Amino acid sequence: MTKFPKLTLLIVAFAGIALVANGQEKYYDLKPVKQIKTTPSKDFQRIGSCWASAGTALLEAEWIKNGKPEIDLAEMTFITDAYRLKADAHLTSKGETRVDEKGIPQDVFTLMTNYGMAPEDMFMKSDYQPENASSGEMDAIIRATLHMVMTKEGGNFTENWKNTFDASLSRYLGETRISFPYNGKDYTPKSFAEASGLNAADYVTLTSDGKSSMDSKIVLTAKNNWSKTQAYNVSADNLLNSVKSAVNGGFTVIWYGTVPAEMIFAEEQVALVPAGKITDLTKVKDGEEKNFIPLPEKEVSASDRQASFDAAAKAEQSYLLVYGISKDKNGAEYLMAKRVCEAGDKMLHLSPSFVKLNTAFAVLNKKGLPADLKSKFGL
Repeated sequence: MTKFPKLTLLIVAFAGIALVANGQEKYYDLKPVKQIKTTPSKDFQRIGSCWASAGTALLEAEWIKNGKPEIDLAEMTFITDAYRLKADAHLTSKGETRVDEKGIPQDVFTLMTNYGMAPEDMFMKSDYQPENASSGEMDAIIRATLHMVMTKEGGNFTENWKNTFDASLSRYLGETRISFPYNGKDYTPKSFAEASGLNAADYVTLTSDGKSSMDSKIVLTAKNNWSKTQAYNVSADNLLNSVKSAVNGGFTVIWYGTVPAEMIFAEEQVALVPAGKITDLTKVKDGEEKNFIPLPEKEVSASDRQASFDAAAKAEQSYLLVYGISKDKNGAEYLMAKRVCEAGDKMLHLSPSFVKLNTAFAVLNKKGLPADLKSKFGL
């Protein structure tokens, strides 16, 4: 039996006591009470394509919820197909639709339906390293091709231009295999999507814009909403309740909005609406002991919400995947979310006030909506 010096034992004992004490000295001491299985977050596949990572993360979680083993879907399949979809829209709109890699997560559902999808290892990346490379050269080629199609003989052009267009995408970005095996069966991207059990019609978008009619469908106010995707416009309370309802029902949610640094309590990864500066709220005054209670939050009014919503159009916004619920030491609930465009499952606990103030929109399975909203919207 190994013998340890008494001094070593004392040091270990004191270290253990210190760890216990530090474990107790938390403002929130958050514990998960509901967690949905998701796939690990990955770095985005191409600059400007976080939307594809967000949409893919939701599909992968839905795949698991349907009782299937974990899967890694190819984001680049959606990104390259987005160029094709936008090219058609560019011609139809007489050049108004810009052809680039940008979009919103809802585009993934359209792309899945129109072109299909594939596992990650069935996408053959270009040697040009599409995740880092500038798209300037490729864009010049594909835009010149589209310009030629629109101007040559009044637009009466054969479908052969698509061969040039597709060849450019393949050279600079890569391409999905035309057919591939998966679990002992052969698929095309389209048949793979059809066999997945995932249905684009199952997903809805919610927003909360006080300047538009409530409980109605409106064009979503969002950067890169090139296809004029619509959303159900609900109150901030209904938006929050819908996200919580979905998570309680076992559905993950794509969250999009602002995540201001001054609203993050980094020590415990809590996103809140602090009633003052976080550094001031956690500062200990001379002669006083530190009081480890959840930080006080500002009550979010309708005008606060609208001001934040209006300002968000010019602010940097982020995609998160909401996948659980946690509770603090007082029993208050928070939404558990993680960043979907950074590897490592970097997570945040979102307070209800934070969600009400900073959400631009949420995308979720309509089966997770509260019963009254499903009935109201005929879902």
